[in-house]
Amino acid sequence: MNRTTTLLLILSSVLATGSTLVTGAAGAEPQESSLERLGLRFDAAVVARYDDNIIQLSDEDIARLEQGPPSSRFRITTPDDWVGIARFDGRWRHSIFSRRETRLHAGADVYRYHTNGIKDWEEYKLDWDQELTASRKHLVSLRVTGELVSDFYLRELTDDDASFAAGRRIRNSARYDQTSLSATLEREMIENRLTVELDWKRADRDYVPDFDERDGLRTDWRVEARVRPVGHSRLRFDLQLSTGDYAARGDLASTPVPDDDISYDFDGAKLRAALPWGERSRGRVEVDLEYERRDFTTTNQFDLFRYGRVDDRWEYALKVAQFLGHGLDLSAEWRRRSNDATFPPTVVPQDDVTDYDENRFELGLRARFGS
Repeated sequence: MNRTTTLLLILSSVLATGSTLVTGAAGAEPQESSLERLGLRFDAAVVARYDDNIIQLSDEDIARLEQGPPSSRFRITTPDDWVGIARFDGRWRHSIFSRRETRLHAGADVYRYHTNGIKDWEEYKLDWDQELTASRKHLVSLRVTGELVSDFYLRELTDDDASFAAGRRIRNSARYDQTSLSATLEREMIENRLTVELDWKRADRDYVPDFDERDGLRTDWRVEARVRPVGHSRLRFDLQLSTGDYAARGDLASTPVPDDDISYDFDGAKLRAALPWGERSRGRVEVDLEYERRDFTTTNQFDLFRYGRVDDRWEYALKVAQFLGHGLDLSAEWRRRSNDATFPPTVVPQDDVTDYDENRFELGLRARFGS
């Protein structure tokens, strides 16, 4: 039995046992727990994921990895992998201000790859959600969120400065940490029918020293409308429109050769349809469609990977979740991502390394403790 399977089995057992202890045995009279009285809630989840393209390789690179001899081009040994994911969330809610609820949330996600441990990484999140209006009708709230992505592995990339010094191609691992801050203002426009959000996010990405030219800030602006088109139906549609840019450091004055500038502008749109069902046996199905267009902004005509390049990025998702009772939820999800790059007529296309398709399949179990 591999370590990922063992971890998932142990955590699943812990979740099931803990949920029973908190909610009581089947058939017992429900009672308010001490966590509920304190306004506390804890969620824990385990997810088994199969990812058929873990670092988003093109078809040509997948063939090189699977058929070619060992190369400095890759640190992974297989293009696909099984991933064990553990998610932990803590929430607290209280009315610090009269008739205005305050909610705090802290979460951590841990990703562990069965075959390619170089891809292991973590994500941490802390947010504060404050209701600004006393009336529940046309509620206005503000949410501030901080996130940390720790030690994310991208892939092996050519280190231009090291290659110039060595007189041959040198590849190094591109890894980064990312911290981000976001603010979201939400207002209910039509009671139980239309809610609008305005969101700003700034993410600071810090690569390892070999790729300092990739360090940069990504700024997102997003507006979202959540609509229930039929009054008595639970069917809901979410429409998001986004725009922004990634401003990389680009060419460094301290280096002997021009450094790549990976800066880009982007615009995007996302549509989600969600249909919940049931009262006691609650569940839902969600369908997502997302598109993002990236226009790379480098002015270096010798950068054949990015000069004049435009990426069309698509993502599709289907998710089904079902409440099992005793604070347990079971979910299944399929997600597909793809990238299609185009280049100006004067540039030799490099889409043999930029285009990719990725499919993810997940099965997860979540337990809730408290209010």
